[in-house]
Amino acid sequence: MKPSHLVHLAISCLLSTASLIKELPSTGQELALLERSTHTSVAVIHQFPHNTWIENLAIRPNGQVLVTTLTSPDLYLIDPFRAGRSVLVHSFSDHLCLLGIAELQPDVFYVITGNYSQRTNANPSGAWDVYSVDMRAPQPKIGLSGHFPDAILLNGMAVLNSRAGFLLIGDAGAGIVYRLNVHTGAIAVVLDDPLMKPPRGGPVGIDGLQIRHSQLYWTNAGQGLLIKTPLYADGRAAGPSTMLMKGLEMDDLALDTTGDAFLAVTYRNEIVKWSSGGDLGGTNTVIRTSQGNLVGPTACKFGRTLRDSQMLYVSTNGGLKAGNGSRTPGGTLSRVDLGYLMNLPRTS
Repeated sequence: MKPSHLVHLAISCLLSTASLIKELPSTGQELALLERSTHTSVAVIHQFPHNTWIENLAIRPNGQVLVTTLTSPDLYLIDPFRAGRSVLVHSFSDHLCLLGIAELQPDVFYVITGNYSQRTNANPSGAWDVYSVDMRAPQPKIGLSGHFPDAILLNGMAVLNSRAGFLLIGDAGAGIVYRLNVHTGAIAVVLDDPLMKPPRGGPVGIDGLQIRHSQLYWTNAGQGLLIKTPLYADGRAAGPSTMLMKGLEMDDLALDTTGDAFLAVTYRNEIVKWSSGGDLGGTNTVIRTSQGNLVGPTACKFGRTLRDSQMLYVSTNGGLKAGNGSRTPGGTLSRVDLGYLMNLPRTS
């Protein structure tokens, strides 16, 4: 199968219906999902124009939010305390889309760029790069950090070692994880776990990535899994992976200081909180919005200031689907107050 065809399937299945969940193989270990449910209000900080898919976000040390777009190669900056306005930081004109973003050093971010077209599902081979975005100067500095000639669909990204300049980057189409040295541009495949693969038929595999205490937490959107894998310092697996939850088509995730995971469940228009609790026995709290205005959540991150440390910022796609050219409300950056669900200050 050609990479472009595989990506067509992968992107389409990111927002597939619940039928995919029904096809998950039974292991006798399925979780009882939706054990608890809570409603909360959501503040829409900024809504983008029609047919704009907001893919991911990162929080600056000063609390401002950087967001990436799947429907254009544009990186935007939004001040969540001055709602209603977005500022274009940079347009990566040689590309068509942006995906994952991570902060390696204070106010120095790295972003995934590609030439996937949401409108046509076309995806030329050899189109995936990672760029640095240095926000420390009045004028952001942009630089190419790594090229991935064999990648199919780069998506999630997490910091492995800030001093060494190591990032882990998931390839959702191939079901593998690369390590990138941003200082040299060297790339290497460090994780190739069967649980990271797309299910049979070619849908997307590994999606969101986060690291805490030498454990890589990651989702497999196509298989509906939340997994953690112990890591060596170089990013290789230090032991077998552990399945934490299955049964939901999860996109990206955020971790709090206790190891609980907050998961963007795109097709259900919900955020799900997974709390650790023994062998495949975590508690799941579904966070729904009373207004129904959290449409197509794609990623989430905790605030970094005293004003919003117990608030979760969520990017959405507005309900836009891959290959769909119909007019759809624009994606949003929203804020969910989770203080009542949290006993300790949270960080992403």
